[in-house]
Amino acid sequence: MIQPSEIQFKKFCININGIDCVFMPMELFVADQFLPLGKKVKGSTLGWYVKRKFVSYNQVKKLIKNL
Repeated sequence: MIQPSEIQFKKFCININGIDCVFMPMELFVADQFLPLGKKVKGSTLGWYVKRKFVSYNQVKKLIKNL
């Protein structure tokens, strides 16, 4: 499950599968990490693995647009 928690200038704090993350356009950081998670392409979908579950860029983008 993806839930928003805070919005800052061009930086979105979200909770993905119980993990606090920070999303900046095209980059996803896990809280308390300096380097972003590595991007993966699954089929033709760009995304990241968070807690062993694939989260697509489009899922995150849709959540942010609905805020």
